[in-house]
This record gives sequence, C-alpha cells and structure tokens, in this order.
Amino acid sequence: MELGLKNKVALVTGGAKGIGFEIAKAFLLEGCKVVISDIDSNSLEIAKKSLSEIGECFALVCDVTKSKDVEMMMKSTEEIFGTLDILINNAGVLVPCLIEESDEKMWEFTLNVNLKSTFLCSKYGFAIMKKHSGGVITNASSFAALTPSIKHGAYGAAKAAVINLTRTCAAEFAPYNVRVNAYVPGVVATHLTADMRNDSVKSKKMLSDIPLRRFADPYELAEVIVFLSSDKASYMTGSIVEIHGGKLCVQDPSAIYNL
Repeated sequence: MELGLKNKVALVTGGAKGIGFEIAKAFLLEGCKVVISDIDSNSLEIAKKSLSEIGECFALVCDVTKSKDVEMMMKSTEEIFGTLDILINNAGVLVPCLIEESDEKMWEFTLNVNLKSTFLCSKYGFAIMKKHSGGVITNASSFAALTPSIKHGAYGAAKAAVINLTRTCAAEFAPYNVRVNAYVPGVVATHLTADMRNDSVKSKKMLSDIPLRRFADPYELAEVIVFLSSDKASYMTGSIVEIHGGKLCVQDPSAIYNL
C-alpha cells in the first residue's frame, strides 16, 4: 500500500534501540526524513550510522524529561528539515518494583520518562505542527495501562495517564489538523523485556496469555505506527490501538490449545 509519506519529516524519541529504532527504519523505508533522539549518545550514534544507509537521518541527544532539552530538540528539527509532520513519543523505561518497596526517586523517574516526556514533546511538537497546518502524534502506552501488573505500579499508572493525555490532546489539537493516537503493545522482544522473556517460568506464563503464542517483533508495531501516521488513517484521532497478539482477549487464552 502506498502511504504517501515520502519527504514527510518524522521525529522518533527513544529511537536508538528496540521499537523506536524499528519505527525510524520503517519511516525511512517509506521515504520520510527522520530525526531520532535518545539520551544514550553512544547507542544513538550507532543507530544513526545504520539508519543513514537507508535514508536521510539525523540524531539528537535529548533528555525528554527536561523542558529546555525538548524545546531545543524541536527547534533543531525545524531548523534541519523546515517542519515536523510526525511525532512518535516512544521513549520509555520499565523499572519493576513492588509498591511497598518503591521510593519517590523511582516513582518520579518512571513517570517523568513515560508520561512527562509525552506531555513535553506533544506540547512543543504541536507548536510546530500548528504553524505548518497539521501533523500526527502517536504516543506509546502499554497493556499495563489496561490491566495492571504486579511490580509495575508506577509504569502502569504512567501508561494509563498517557491514554488520558492522548485523548485530551486529540480534542485540543483537532482544530489545527493535528491527529493524536496511542498504541498499546503487549510483550515485545526488546531489551526492556529481555529479563522476563529469558526467565523460562515467566516466559511460559506470559505466552499462555497470548492467543498467538509468541512475543511481538518490534517491526510489527512499527508497521502499524507508520500506517497511523499516514493519510490512510486520516479519520483516526483519539484512538487507542491495541497491538498485543490478542493478549487476554478471553479469560483463558491457552484453553483452545488444550482441547
């Protein structure tokens, strides 16, 4: 399907690894000009080198929890490419911890990276899109926002708030032709979930909750996110798109395998 994204400018936060890297790659394959940002300068440089073999890609080191950093990132993107058409708020962090063992530092860190960054990037990204008559913002939520998980209280709370923020932005930005959606992944095969997936007991339990009986490859999310950013999805805003292999779509997904 021709998505009509050639020469569009896309910014992907947390673009040095995992889902963010695959999203950036997918946009480049569609002919977009891409800016990736990350706080990890070494990984960012490696990612840029790889992605630049596909298309035009710039890398910007940015702490997306800091207003000045985000404002500068958006300004730099506009200076480099003249506009911003697509913003993917992908940056995130997962720190497993029981509520009773959590401290304020961990709580604030988790909410800042997963939620505050989405607010800041949406605010400053929208300012550019508003000037240039439109754009698309897509935010990373999580299945933990729909069904909370033990030891992921702060993470689930942040990702649930991302859904609420997405819907508010969708309504507030609509008069300026800016669409805002969120995606809800299940367990994706990235560095963030490596410990859980490499634990045979945990892995078996997680797979039993997924009718497709496998974890997602990051590119499978990227394909959907690129579609949401195109005019093929022009009537989608305020939508929360689930991409999780049917995780817990029924009470006991594994039952069908035992008949």
